[in-house]
Amino acid sequence: MCVEKMKSISARPISNDAHCAAKDVGEQIVRIPLRILHEDPHQMRKTYNEEYIGLLADTIKVVGLLHPVAVLEEEPKRRYRIIAGHCRSRAFRMLGRKTIPARLFRHLDKETFLSIQISENTYQPVPPHEAAEKYHELYTRLNEKYGEFPLRKLSKVIGRSESALRDAMRFVRLNQKVKEYIKDGVLPYGAGVLLSEVDDSEAQNQMAVRAILTNTKVLVKHMENMIQSYHQSKVQTSMDDCSLPRKRRLNWLTRGA
Repeated sequence: MCVEKMKSISARPISNDAHCAAKDVGEQIVRIPLRILHEDPHQMRKTYNEEYIGLLADTIKVVGLLHPVAVLEEEPKRRYRIIAGHCRSRAFRMLGRKTIPARLFRHLDKETFLSIQISENTYQPVPPHEAAEKYHELYTRLNEKYGEFPLRKLSKVIGRSESALRDAMRFVRLNQKVKEYIKDGVLPYGAGVLLSEVDDSEAQNQMAVRAILTNTKVLVKHMENMIQSYHQSKVQTSMDDCSLPRKRRLNWLTRGA
């Protein structure tokens, strides 16, 4: 057999809905040939550290795989997509292994798929800017499905802090150029997401560039000061604009006298 059953386990889906809690979800740990195991093209991790994968391979060679990868059986059968464990599968390939222990899932809806993918990324932390897009996607889908799905509830489902989720929601609202600065590592994620408080997209970009050029290392406090100055300037400009018609009226009254 290509897929060898090892033992049975249980899994907890997001809800008890019949659609979500599909029959035999995650019920088996199996050995799957790597030749029929495929990476998820839409996974949350976009970059890989080859040095880390090499160290992971060394560890697996000595102590074995402590946590099986999570995979989804796709139609037609005999094809499996990785939900979580892309680094582990790459380490197995590096070792020249033919099969890998895997936790097998079937009939997952997209929300449960995403929640498993996020919660089971435990070997090497995914960069926050890469994880943010997936957090936002899952949050959006759950709100569309259930009408309302608070961040505190999502935090419990995927095992991430509410503050991390709030930062993720801020990240997706950023100017695309600002996102690129963060992805390239020239603007720290923690400082960059604060720019979501600036509603003008071009202003976000200008402030990011200014912060990068004027600071050897951009800190959160630098960005907070810039944003505070921006809002104060905006308020002052608004006050000046509102007072202009009144000044004109006063000048008109003076001339009329």
